[in-house]
Amino acid sequence: MALVPTVVADGAKICELAKARHGSVKAFAISIGRHPNAIWNMRQARFRDVSVKSATQIASALGVEVSEITITDEAEPEDGPLQRAG
Repeated sequence: MALVPTVVADGAKICELAKARHGSVKAFAISIGRHPNAIWNMRQARFRDVSVKSATQIASALGVEVSEITITDEAEPEDGPLQRAG
């Protein structure tokens, strides 16, 4: 079975752009046919690997290049893992 090429998503950047361009992460997720948790989960280390196809879809919907929403080295994004208020 062939492996799917992946990239490391910058979930914080994706959420920031989604809020700025679509009003909320939920609205953005729905607009691209994804569950909002799929986008929120990208801010957690174990869910950062996304397929190149998914990253391309997300970047296109946000009007940016894939390189703007991915992490090219192993450094943590500035704000680290998601801390959601209960």
